[in-house]
Amino acid sequence: IATLCFAVIPQKFIPAAWGMLGGSLLIFQLAAILKLPRWVVNISPFSHTPIAPAADISIAPLLILSSVFVAIYLVGIRIFARRDLLTG
Repeated sequence: IATLCFAVIPQKFIPAAWGMLGGSLLIFQLAAILKLPRWVVNISPFSHTPIAPAADISIAPLLILSSVFVAIYLVGIRIFARRDLLTG
């Protein structure tokens, strides 16, 4: 996601990337305490991964998340490659 942010908003990609990571971790850690709705919890990718070794590992969520993030990465690379870096 940081690659996509760098391609689209290069001036603000560092705070955007850290903000997304921090937001995901915050949601993951505090969702139960704050009684957040399920749709908010589902924003975080950490809510979709199995908690090993406490639970059996299911490969489906890992493959889906990996596919989504590879697609986002490739879109970011494509957008970055099309930018005109000489004119800003």
